[in-house]
Amino acid sequence: MIVYSYAIIRRLASLFKCTCAIANLGTLILCTGCDVFAMVPLTTPPDCEMTVWNRQIDALSDPPYPERNVTGDEHVLMGTVRDAEMCEPLSNVTVMFDMTNHDGVYDGTQQGTVYTDIDGKFTIYSNRPGAYGDGNPHIHLYIGSNGYTSITVGYDVMSDVTNGNIEITLTPLLDH
Repeated sequence: MIVYSYAIIRRLASLFKCTCAIANLGTLILCTGCDVFAMVPLTTPPDCEMTVWNRQIDALSDPPYPERNVTGDEHVLMGTVRDAEMCEPLSNVTVMFDMTNHDGVYDGTQQGTVYTDIDGKFTIYSNRPGAYGDGNPHIHLYIGSNGYTSITVGYDVMSDVTNGNIEITLTPLLDH
């Protein structure tokens, strides 16, 4: 049996004007609208989970933010951005971040834009954000790249932690 990667299937589907979707718990791709193939076995990627909360938030005001990864020296946030379906690292992904100052006010002093390296990694050095309202101190991150659905996620900064490591996944846009 020949097993194909999802990236190869997407290219073939685009070439032959097919619509494809992952099925059978990620082990098959079903394609419709073309005569070339209907069901294709798929290599199963390793588990690929996000370790941050993902929800619609509008705290990212007035982007774009300055290109910088240092706004302080009290907390280090390291992250990796991966393709959600193949779990491969994504390079040159835009990561915009925003957080409050020590007093819990969004004043723009802790905003920035970084880009992932060839291994999908980024690092942000910041001061510890203060609590905003009744919530925990946290960092908002906008993650976006061509060919992927952009998302906004949040990372809670615990009071006794000076560094964190997060995993973020982006879902590819399907070609039609």
